[in-house]
Amino acid sequence: MLAGNGALDLPFTVTIGKGVFVGCAAMVMNPTGVPTAGGNWWGEGDEKFLVDGETRPSTFGTGSEDYFNYSWSRPDLFANPYAGQALDSGPDTAGFVSNHRFQVMDAIPFERSLAALMELWTHNRTPGLSYARIAYHYARPGAIDDHRGLMPSDLRITPLPKRDPQALGGAAGARFYAFDTLRPEAEGGQVTTRLCPVATRLEVVHWQAAKGDQLRWRLPAGPAGRVAVRLVAVHQPGGATVSLRADGRALPLASGADAIRLQADFAPRVLNVPFQPVQVGTNGVEFTLECLEAGSVGLDYLWVKDE
Repeated sequence: MLAGNGALDLPFTVTIGKGVFVGCAAMVMNPTGVPTAGGNWWGEGDEKFLVDGETRPSTFGTGSEDYFNYSWSRPDLFANPYAGQALDSGPDTAGFVSNHRFQVMDAIPFERSLAALMELWTHNRTPGLSYARIAYHYARPGAIDDHRGLMPSDLRITPLPKRDPQALGGAAGARFYAFDTLRPEAEGGQVTTRLCPVATRLEVVHWQAAKGDQLRWRLPAGPAGRVAVRLVAVHQPGGATVSLRADGRALPLASGADAIRLQADFAPRVLNVPFQPVQVGTNGVEFTLECLEAGSVGLDYLWVKDE
C-alpha cells in the first residue's frame, strides 16, 4: 500500500501455511546524484510482520536502517553475526547496495499465514530506483507463498545510469566540479579517462602513479571564504595511497590523518573523501595530490561547501 508520505509497502513474502520466518536480504540500486546519505537514503521505511491473519502488524519496526543493523544509514561495509552490508558502491548510500539480516534469536513463527513487508521510503523521489528482495523461511509441507520461479530476465543486473551530482540533503549549497573540467596536470604518471560503471558519470579521470608523482589542478575562482572539500574518488584493488595539499600546505582529512588510502579489497567503490576546511581566495586555490604508495587513482568529481 502507498502511504501519504510516498512510502510503499514492499512484500518480502506472503505465505499461507505453517512455518518460521528467519530472515531476508535486500538488493537496492539507488541512482541518486546526492553524494551524502542525508538526502539520498532509501531506507526510512519500517518493517511490518502480520502473523496468522492480523490486520495490524504485531511487529512494526523503526526502519530499514535499524532492521539491517545500521542504527542509521552508513556507507561502510560491515559483517555482524546476524546482519551485514556486503555491498555499497557509493558515494555514501547511492549506487548498488546489498543488506542481509538473519532472525535467529528473534525468528517469527506462524501457524496459518505470514505477510512480511518493508516500506520503501526515500529522502527524495529517485526515478529508476530498484529494490529486489529475498525472504528466508522454513515451512511445513503444503504451505504456499507468492514467489514464482526465477526467469532469465530476473538474472539481469540493471546498470547504473549516468547522473549529475545534486545539491540536496547533506550537500545542500554545494558546488560540484567534474574532474575532467578541472584539467588536472600530472608531474609523473599517466592520466587518462577510464570507464567506471559505479561512478556518477560512468567514467573517471584515471591517474596511474608511482611514489613521488604529483597531480595538480586549480579550483576555479569563486566566493572567498572557508569551504569544506570532498573528493569523490574510486577505492579499488590496486588503489594508491596519496596526500593532498592546498596552495602548498598539507590538507589533512577530516579525521586528522594525512594519508588517503584508495585501496579496496574487492569490487571498486566510489566514496567521499572529506578534508578539513580550507581558505579559498578570490583567485581560487591550487590542489596538489602526491602519490605516497604506487597505484591507481580514479577521480569522479570534487565538491565544496561553504563553512
